[in-house]
Amino acid sequence: MPISYIYHIRAAGSLVFLLLSSVLFAQDNWSIIPSFPGNAKTSFAGLQDSILFVGTGNGVWRTGDAGFTWKRLLKSNTIYSVYASTSGKVLAGGEGKIFYSSNKGLDWDSVTVATNFPISKITETSSGEFFFITGASTTDGYAGDGIFYNNGDLLN
Repeated sequence: MPISYIYHIRAAGSLVFLLLSSVLFAQDNWSIIPSFPGNAKTSFAGLQDSILFVGTGNGVWRTGDAGFTWKRLLKSNTIYSVYASTSGKVLAGGEGKIFYSSNKGLDWDSVTVATNFPISKITETSSGEFFFITGASTTDGYAGDGIFYNNGDLLN
């Protein structure tokens, strides 16, 4: 065999080895968190490196250690959406209600929204204003009252 042919085989073999190594290494970065104490999960949000929030059928659960221990800090009916702002505010959408925390989910308050539908999505502008989408899947399709706006004070 010519030397250039052997060189190409070695180069191809090295490339295959590197690709397989990176795929296998990527799989090592995923981990399963321990058993979750709440009901079925409806929404999820992360804040900073290891603070996570999960919305469930009975409130919002919080972990400060990347999911190894959980505590329910908001007891309520079903939570349909959870949003964590970079400023540390955490919002959770219920049926016609927004729950909010200004201290990373440790204490909660709420404000009523003029809808009977669930708050299904929460988003924030770069200037700290919030938009809330209401709606639910029904047998006839999707129903809701549209999009609500808040200037960031979370009081109105």
